[in-house]
Amino acid sequence: MSVLKQAGATKLIVDLRDNSGGYLGACIRMVNEFLNKKETIVYTIGRQGREDSYANGRGKLKDMEVTVLINQWSASASEIFAGAMQDNDRGVIIGRRSFGKGLVQQQFSISDSADVRLTIARYYTPAGRCIQKPYKNEDDYQEEILKRFQDGELTDTAKQKHDEKEQKYFTKAGRVVYGGGGIEPDIVVPVDKYNNSYYTQLTNHAINDFAFDYIDRHRQVLEQKKTPEELAAHLNRQNLADELAEYASRVKKIKKNPTMLQECREKLGARIEACIARDLMGNRGYFCVANRSDAIVKKALEKNETQKK
Repeated sequence: MSVLKQAGATKLIVDLRDNSGGYLGACIRMVNEFLNKKETIVYTIGRQGREDSYANGRGKLKDMEVTVLINQWSASASEIFAGAMQDNDRGVIIGRRSFGKGLVQQQFSISDSADVRLTIARYYTPAGRCIQKPYKNEDDYQEEILKRFQDGELTDTAKQKHDEKEQKYFTKAGRVVYGGGGIEPDIVVPVDKYNNSYYTQLTNHAINDFAFDYIDRHRQVLEQKKTPEELAAHLNRQNLADELAEYASRVKKIKKNPTMLQECREKLGARIEACIARDLMGNRGYFCVANRSDAIVKKALEKNETQKK
């Protein structure tokens, strides 16, 4: 973090999409960097009562502008982070409602040398929202994300559902936020609906091998590109989607579908560029290139530009 500040950074995007969580202590230390002394980070309620975690005021990023990205697979510690930032009016949350995993578990050893893990409490955001999504049985819990998709919540911003009486909470500054399980973003970005079956076939069964093959055939030119931006600019001028379709037909026996290819051509090309960048430049290259066409990242950058004006 100090490196970013020394480099002149004044705004930060924290990407917690697909982040299934981690150690609570690490999460609390991260949130602490952004909050003022005595601001609540999270609290738990169990049979032993309520226990609160507060910021100590020694964070180095209390003046840093923050945007947090989440989606339906952001869970546990990532939800604690997002909830703390949102309820303290410390950052804008963008993306889709998070998973809703807010159970505190403790492991106990038993006499036969086995261990049993028991749920002893639940996590709550500073405004009082229970992070854990409600469920009646195991099937409900496991299939809840699928149900969100079937109900249209993930693909249509107009289909966000709230119980105004039971799920309405207020941030430190009095903004309305909603409970009901998971963290709901301030700005919702729906799932892209045009991933057709041909796109799925190509990305699941051909794209990674094609990326390696493409690099082998063009290595001399590609390795002259020293930055992800240079690489992306070069790749963007190539007919990568058509080359992938040809490769998939010839090597993977995936029948060409010109109509579906045209529907997803732009997104497919961006995905190939990111895969090639990852193979050549590692994760830094991948994210620099992938983020150029990422709808949620683009919304975050739009928000920052609007605030600047």
